[in-house]
Amino acid sequence: NATTPKGVLEEEATAAFSPKDQIPDAIVANLNPNTGSILLKSAYNQGLINQVQLMLTAQVRNPAFIAAVGQADNGKFLLEGAIGTTPSTASSVNTSFLELWQEKQKTLPGNYVAQTWDAIALLTLAAQSAQSSDGEAIKNKLRQVANTPGIEVTDICEALQHVKEGKDINYQGVSGTVDLDENGDVVGSYDIWTVDTQGKIREIGQVKPAS
Repeated sequence: NATTPKGVLEEEATAAFSPKDQIPDAIVANLNPNTGSILLKSAYNQGLINQVQLMLTAQVRNPAFIAAVGQADNGKFLLEGAIGTTPSTASSVNTSFLELWQEKQKTLPGNYVAQTWDAIALLTLAAQSAQSSDGEAIKNKLRQVANTPGIEVTDICEALQHVKEGKDINYQGVSGTVDLDENGDVVGSYDIWTVDTQGKIREIGQVKPAS
């Protein structure tokens, strides 16, 4: 944490980022958004992440985290060139969701907000379809409200009304179609992002599931 003695912090950075036998092709850093910046700065000061590709996770895809890690004496952002992945929200209804969220919350939604929204929506619709709050009953209705066949619907209130009327629905989420496979998993795409020379987050590609 932020009160960790400097010597201990340097040891942790060395243990985490030092090459064991040879310089790695990349380092994957699964960091705490609140304290990870301190570890990265220590690793940078020791020259441990200067010459290797840094790969980050979705929880630090945040301008505030980039600012907390900071810049070198020459003004270069320490995270420049770092890459990461975030679940894609390239849904046809995502723009409306973003506008509604910004109107109500006065800020952009964070990572996984769209996925959380859809998870709650599916649970609500499945509970209504099952007419029960029992976990097993809800589980057995999840694929019925998430997959074909059924009326494609994105608005949760409209979807609930259809379910109350006994109609089959195919909920289309703000994070994507949210179709569930036989294991109950949603298979989706991931956006690839990087930190550019201005310290800004920029999307550079997408990883899509195998067809």
